[in-house]
Amino acid sequence: MARWLQPSVWCRSALIEAESESQLTQGGMQFLYLAVWRIWYRRNRFLHNSESLLLDDVLSWAIAYGKEYMSANEPEVKREGSNIHKIEKWVPPPPGGFKVNTDAALDAQAGHIGVGIIRNDVGDVMASSAQKVLVGFLVPVAGAVAILKGMQFACESGLNPSIFESDAQGVVNIINSRVPPLSEIGMVIYDILRLLDGPLTFAVAFVSRTANSTAHGLAKLGLKVVNNLYLMEEYPPGLVSTVMGDRPQFFSPCSF
Repeated sequence: MARWLQPSVWCRSALIEAESESQLTQGGMQFLYLAVWRIWYRRNRFLHNSESLLLDDVLSWAIAYGKEYMSANEPEVKREGSNIHKIEKWVPPPPGGFKVNTDAALDAQAGHIGVGIIRNDVGDVMASSAQKVLVGFLVPVAGAVAILKGMQFACESGLNPSIFESDAQGVVNIINSRVPPLSEIGMVIYDILRLLDGPLTFAVAFVSRTANSTAHGLAKLGLKVVNNLYLMEEYPPGLVSTVMGDRPQFFSPCSF
């Protein structure tokens, strides 16, 4: 009697003809697995039930299922009462521009923070920096210092970003009010405003933590580095998944 085999086993063997799985796009890989699974299903239906499905059924089913899958796996949403909030993702700057994302990861015991990353309009990393800064202040001040360090890093890198992003909303609001408060954070804001009034022109905007996840990962790395890290057109290997996940083309749905 014919024996059912797991579709994944046959799918894997079917990939031998491809040069490598890594050369296939995410959407192409999904479609290949769906088509192979349907072919195996068609074979088993014929062996066990003497039913012969048309070959056209393989493609039409894979396309329909693929569309349904993509629709069901759109960006997650948070439901609060009757309101639905989409999880924000990193958005690239205008064509030809650069965007700097900064974040602070505060180590209360050691008094350290980490800093940020610069990317172009297609998500390529132009520069990244993980810095260990000795501090003795609260979280809002750490967020302001991260923005200041990110601005200084951009200037030193020779890049002229069009926008800086941070998930420290209170700090961003103070910067955009252009009125430094008479407190510890006010001194940092003053230095930031001096850079904003300089030859380089850029905006400072608030984004959610989910849209700033790569900078957050880099900031946490800054807590562990022995020496400050400055990289041009590179980034630490531990950030590969978040950097690639932020690239717009990585999330493009497959063309079913």
